Amino acid sequence: MGGQHSRVGRRVRIGVDLDKPTRLQLLKTWFNASYFFRDAQIDVKETAKGFHVRIFVANTVVENLDVRRSLGDDVRRIEYDEKRSRCPMLVGWVDTLFNAKWRGGKMVSEEKPCNIFSEAFVTRLPARKPPFSLG
Repeated sequence: MGGQHSRVGRRVRIGVDLDKPTRLQLLKTWFNASYFFRDAQIDVKETAKGFHVRIFVANTVVENLDVRRSLGDDVRRIEYDEKRSRCPMLVGWVDTLFNAKWRGGKMVSEEKPCNIFSEAFVTRLPARKPPFSLG
């Protein structure tokens, strides 16, 4: 029963895995997703290595792969899913995003809610100090 439910869930959303993205890459993915899927709910969760972006919209496996590729999803993840999509027994595993990862019985990564618009803007430009005189 649980496996069937999760396969159905993957058909009604597109997941994008962004590993160590810049702020610009993250915002670009979110804005492009919201532009192309205007009425879709879009959730962003922070992970140990980056972010998971979920777009809740019905799609086919081919559409899923194309959208993920255009939104900057992890290239290796897309390659694995292209191989899985050719095998009927593995199609249910296409576009899997884990809520938590375990290694050696310990949780090493867990998704955490985040608001990508509430983060402070950080610039790498040097601060400009106003000229002044001592005398």
